[in-house]
Amino acid sequence: MFSASDLRAIGDGRLTDFVAKASVGASGGILLAWDDIRWKKIDVKVGGFSVSVILEDLSFARCWMWTGVYGPVADEAREALWQELSLIRGTWDFPWVLMGDFNVTRFVEDRNHEGRITGHMMRFSEWISEAGMIDIPLPNQRFTWSNLRERPACARLDRVFVDESWEEVYPWSSLKALPRIGSNHNPLIFVGGEGRTCHQHFKFENWWLLCDGLREEVAAAWNLETPELVGARKINFHKSSMMGIRMETDELLPLARIFECQINHFPTRLLGLPLHIGKLRKSDWNPLVERFEKRLEGWKGKALSVGGRLTLVQAGASGEDKKVHLV
Repeated sequence: MFSASDLRAIGDGRLTDFVAKASVGASGGILLAWDDIRWKKIDVKVGGFSVSVILEDLSFARCWMWTGVYGPVADEAREALWQELSLIRGTWDFPWVLMGDFNVTRFVEDRNHEGRITGHMMRFSEWISEAGMIDIPLPNQRFTWSNLRERPACARLDRVFVDESWEEVYPWSSLKALPRIGSNHNPLIFVGGEGRTCHQHFKFENWWLLCDGLREEVAAAWNLETPELVGARKINFHKSSMMGIRMETDELLPLARIFECQINHFPTRLLGLPLHIGKLRKSDWNPLVERFEKRLEGWKGKALSVGGRLTLVQAGASGEDKKVHLV
């Protein structure tokens, strides 16, 4: 069995706690290890093909679950793996990271000898969809396993998945493959965000306009000498306009005075396209349709072959009332 002394032998001292599943021969072993100063172990589950642990992030006081997988080689055992992972998903409700060697590919391009889509590949993708998992892309390498022969067979058997709740808390997760050393698998480095909070989009609230001192607060912030604001002030605001969504003109006036810009209203145009907060009428699209029609007239003439142009000219010349224009 794997022990703390084994962990110290392979680590640099920062990994101080672990959970493991013993291998059968040279396969099937799983090890999850972490720094117990940063992460506190809450619960552990060891299954037939996986090891799972709930860890509490002591810096941010929130929990997440981590599952390591060693998938079966035998086709008839794969359904047991999906059932085991579904049971884990149904037992715990925390942001989830699922990683390991699944011993099955998802797509035909995941092998260097591309064949056909098999039922096991389809079942793999089906389970991912059912569980709501996100497959983290591996941009720097196509395959993660090789049989290391003279004419090797290569495949991407190793993957990392996260669920939507993890994506909300750690939206910058990334994956990278390292060179293969002493193994037929490439090590993968998963960066999960290091405790960053979820990115918050700026949203203007109408009730801010009712707050005393709003104009003074915005004006003071606008006049701060930061590189971003210095560059922004170079914009000609007299050529800019401000539009409110579900806001009256008198609500926009205080902000328009601060930024010294005009007030505009919907519907309007953005880069030549009609823009409206409601549903556009067919007539709103007429100017754009007319522009496309004019462009297409010239394009049709240029796309005609020499023979096509000659036929069109002859057809026009033979008719008294016909006029043909080539561009």
